[in-house]
Amino acid sequence: MPAIELSKLTKEIELLLRLWEQPDPLLARLTNLLEYYADHLYQAGEQTRTTPTLPVYRVPPIVLRQLERSFTHAASDKPQAGLALADALWQQTHQENLALSAAILGGLPTAFHPAVIQRISSWASIDLPSNLISHLIDLATRQIRLHSPQGWLNTVATWLQHEDQLFHSFGLLALQPLIKDPQFENLPFVFRVITPYIQTPPSEFIPELVEILGNLAQRSPSETTYFFRQSIHASSAPETLRLLRRALPFLPQTAQSSLGPALRESDL
Repeated sequence: MPAIELSKLTKEIELLLRLWEQPDPLLARLTNLLEYYADHLYQAGEQTRTTPTLPVYRVPPIVLRQLERSFTHAASDKPQAGLALADALWQQTHQENLALSAAILGGLPTAFHPAVIQRISSWASIDLPSNLISHLIDLATRQIRLHSPQGWLNTVATWLQHEDQLFHSFGLLALQPLIKDPQFENLPFVFRVITPYIQTPPSEFIPELVEILGNLAQRSPSETTYFFRQSIHASSAPETLRLLRRALPFLPQTAQSSLGPALRESDL
């Protein structure tokens, strides 16, 4: 993997963007760029959350960030060509290509938001690592969260009530970028839509629920402490109490001290 020269990388990306309306030549040049910066010596360890069917170039983070920002910006200037390029990138095999596809979707103007939501919805049926899904949704919804927030919340709520459980998992993952976004203030929406999952936690979604509660605790400790207390009173299900105990360490120590006895007493 060569050293990163920012001036050289900037020039390479500028050459890419000149091909914005020519997907095939752009993809060919992009592949060469990603191959050039790829870490060919990396050997995946047991903790790597990727799948054999979804390879990764493992370019340095600065390279991917620069590409994502540039593609997002270009999509706002030439959205129709951007949407076509996003679709072409999504057909590629590497995680970096998927991230760039999502980055383009995240730069498209308001008129294209229905098309963006349609494409994001289609991801629910694809077997992707959960951390990658959260990253893709974060990239793809940046303009939607800013300019069409209610429409996006309605979409997430619909997924969480979908008859297909694949959409339930997808909806929970879609909450993460919202919680982490400092511009997003409608935390009551998040608490409301996760309440059924906390009162009767599906075993397959426990990791996602713990992570959501942890992020909520970091974002708003007081509201999350109140939510914990209400959840303890509302449900005596052992699964709920175990879930809350797993997430309890994310709260401040004072909240842990006040909630700990209630969790223990409820489990008697």
